[in-house]
Amino acid sequence: MHVLMIGVGYFPQRTAGDKNFFVDLAASLRGRLRDLSIVSVNDGPTGEAVQDTPGGPISIWNVRRPLHFGNPERFFHRAGGTWSYHHLHRPWQEILERQLTLLDLGGRLQRRARDRGVDVVHFMDNFGLGMGWLRRKLDGPAVTATALRYDPRGLAYRLYLARSFGALDGVACLTDAYRDILSGLGVDAARLATLRWGPDPAFQVSAARAAAVAARYGLAPGAPLLVWAGFIQQVAEESLRETAALARVLTERVPDLHFAFALKPESWRDDFLALAGERIHVERDLPDFPAFLARADCLVSPVVRPESTVAPPLTWVEAMALGTPVATTAALGVEEAVIDGETGVVASSTVGLAEPLLALLAARPRLAELGRRAGDLARARFGLEAIVEGYTRFFARAAARRQGVPQGGGG
Repeated sequence: MHVLMIGVGYFPQRTAGDKNFFVDLAASLRGRLRDLSIVSVNDGPTGEAVQDTPGGPISIWNVRRPLHFGNPERFFHRAGGTWSYHHLHRPWQEILERQLTLLDLGGRLQRRARDRGVDVVHFMDNFGLGMGWLRRKLDGPAVTATALRYDPRGLAYRLYLARSFGALDGVACLTDAYRDILSGLGVDAARLATLRWGPDPAFQVSAARAAAVAARYGLAPGAPLLVWAGFIQQVAEESLRETAALARVLTERVPDLHFAFALKPESWRDDFLALAGERIHVERDLPDFPAFLARADCLVSPVVRPESTVAPPLTWVEAMALGTPVATTAALGVEEAVIDGETGVVASSTVGLAEPLLALLAARPRLAELGRRAGDLARARFGLEAIVEGYTRFFARAAARRQGVPQGGGG
């Protein structure tokens, strides 16, 4: 098959965004497909680029978003050049922007799909009602999507999701919880599959890199480090403020504890520096974020909107894969990654995390055991090899469904 993937902020190297998963996925998928190409909507380059992978090159067609204004250098990641994309964080404007993007690209996508023999067009992000429009416009290729997040905003939003995903040949949900929600909204259950995300097995950190993090903060041997990272999926500014208050409580009670906040460069504001204090650090654009996660004794990442589904955030899975447990609050889908008392801590509120974290900091071997179990679960449930195999089957089923071949159930 030839699969054409479309998403916002996809670049040929790792950045601070959730497309890191798709970079790893695409690299592993390339050797299993006849061809794989990408359309990236971004604020940086335009025209063609190439991602080299062991399975062969991946063509990346870079396009600018229609509602982009101002200086793209304000929000940037540097990776052998300037590759940048900034989410508007204004949901309805992003919805409008993505519809306009597809309207602008529709004719060219149709020609590219026809000329290059595309079998499946896959959306890495929800492009809304335009995805069903594109499916009708294309003659032959299946149209599928990954359902990343569910952050309810009332009946209109639920109807929007039902119409967006209901017209597609397949939807890959990152959690069983999201799959159940879409099925409840009327999306054909046979077209839904749970396909999780996770890091490449090479996502590992040496002891020397972890030691460099300890030196950065002047940690004594055995001194604990708790971290918060953001802004990641479903973790909003309220989470940052609430966790900063929690950090002050914890550092006052545990004399050798350090707590560090790591902000994505595109989300940085200078006023965040005011959150720093004694043994509380505020970081922007860390030079080695994986090492930061690996040295941490726990990733503290409360979700402040419990009615939303949590993917879980890719950063959680990366932390767990590195042997770092996660402390969070209860929300739909959380239990699919963070099991209270086994792979991390789950409380009803950010304030409610204080006592279980203090108990773990008083019994540090127990905290280390949570980290080992988190690593085991990450390998078993979020292993990239199984995910790649799942996407390969998912694309094949969607292509067969579009051609009218009888299908069994989803999965």
